[in-house]
Amino acid sequence: MTWIPSIEIIEIIYEQQLGMKVRYSNKQYLESALDLVKWGYPFKDSEMSIWEKAAILMRNIVQFHVFVDGCKRIGIHVAYIFLRKNGWLIELNDPEEMFRFPMSVSAGTLTLKEITKWFQTNSTRIK
Repeated sequence: MTWIPSIEIIEIIYEQQLGMKVRYSNKQYLESALDLVKWGYPFKDSEMSIWEKAAILMRNIVQFHVFVDGCKRIGIHVAYIFLRKNGWLIELNDPEEMFRFPMSVSAGTLTLKEITKWFQTNSTRIK
């Protein structure tokens, strides 16, 4: 069974990372992302990969500006924790990539497929 964060858990992550109370600009996009990760695409037979689910969470938080502030930081943190709780660890040769990647997602220069590929390429199974 895949662990999926609740809105309450994401709010805790937000408050711990940013040191302030959550301020939403588009909470519906967060709810939509969580529903999509939980239930999948309507009328699609194949199940989403763990990396596609991480990509959806991150993209929706970052590109759709779910929060008033801190979307890039919270997006990468939520995706990291999601993968970690599901047995995967993001490992990078260049630690700066953890900062560059959310910037690219925010700029809209990466497709969902490319975001998914990034997570797949940079994740290893926890033993």
